[in-house]
Amino acid sequence: MGSIGATGSNGIPGVEGEKGAKGAKGTPGVSIKGDVGSIGAPGNMGATGPSGLVGSTGSTGATGIQGATGKLGPPGAKGDQGIKGEMGPAYEDENECTAGNAPCSDICINTIGGFYCTCPGGYKIDETGKNCIDLNECEVYNGGCIDECINTAGSYYCLCTQPGYALANDSKTCIDQDECRTATHQCSGQETCVNSMGSHVCVPLQTLVSSKATATAVQAETLSCPEGKTVDTDSNQCIDIDECSEGNGGCADRCTNLDGGYYCACSDGYELARDGHSCVDMDECAVQFNDCTESEICINSLGSYLCLALTDSLAGAQLSQSASGSLETWNGNILLGLLAWLIVISVILILLIVGFFRQSYNHKISRQNHMAELTQIFHSITNRIPYERFQDS
Repeated sequence: MGSIGATGSNGIPGVEGEKGAKGAKGTPGVSIKGDVGSIGAPGNMGATGPSGLVGSTGSTGATGIQGATGKLGPPGAKGDQGIKGEMGPAYEDENECTAGNAPCSDICINTIGGFYCTCPGGYKIDETGKNCIDLNECEVYNGGCIDECINTAGSYYCLCTQPGYALANDSKTCIDQDECRTATHQCSGQETCVNSMGSHVCVPLQTLVSSKATATAVQAETLSCPEGKTVDTDSNQCIDIDECSEGNGGCADRCTNLDGGYYCACSDGYELARDGHSCVDMDECAVQFNDCTESEICINSLGSYLCLALTDSLAGAQLSQSASGSLETWNGNILLGLLAWLIVISVILILLIVGFFRQSYNHKISRQNHMAELTQIFHSITNRIPYERFQDS
């Protein structure tokens, strides 16, 4: 049998057959839910919205209640004494007050060579120096009133405006009014009245373990005393502190205790200094607080004064001028002594300064001479060195 021959070429494709019938629907596949994805990154912040409208301004609050009047300050200090004028020539003084030449509305006081007008208590001289007008005591330290001061023609009086307070015996200080003691409280028969500063408390009887002890405890808790007073542990009332009992209140002379305070005073011939505690001499001649007559001259002394008689002749004037001249001579001698000491001290200082500068100058000249000598020695050495080198070479 012979070998298989070579494969022939592909024939022409046959005609396409008819489309087969549709196959049966397959069974649905199993649905498997996937895992939840991770949370995405936060988004960018949106742009800021426009600002809202500004609200309207609120109404102004009500004015607060006026505080209580402060405590009366110490008396004012004495002003500086004016410069003493020169003494005029001796002459017979004319009493303008009795001659009817003084146009004073109330009181006329004659002086040597003149007069002045004054007023009774509660009044003061006006700008003309002749007429008397009402003195408003309430304008100065509130008239000494702790609360309200009411001015009247030629006088004044104090008033307590706070409820529960009344005037003390000094007619200036306001003290607590014990409503429980005066039976002006509003407590019923089932309550006990307990006084407090400016008011009172009604405590029910059923809350009291011991009426007296509890009332005392309640009163002690509600009681507060003003400056210058303290609580009395026995009566549970505010009592005055006697400042003068300790160190005389700091007063140099007399100390006067008041209800809720105190003040210092001085003996005759002295007056309070600016610190309100010390005493200084009062010049009765300068402030016209003397009983010298028109024919006498007033000379002030420490704590008192002297009245020297004047005559129609020059003897009286010479006596006054002699006394004044002696005082001026004594004062002049003191000034001359001080001036002499100043001159001596000035001369000593000048001599010390001159000696210091002279010593400095001599020291400077000595240093210059020494430097000149060193310079000459240096030049002589430097001039010899080239010649010696030349000789060596």
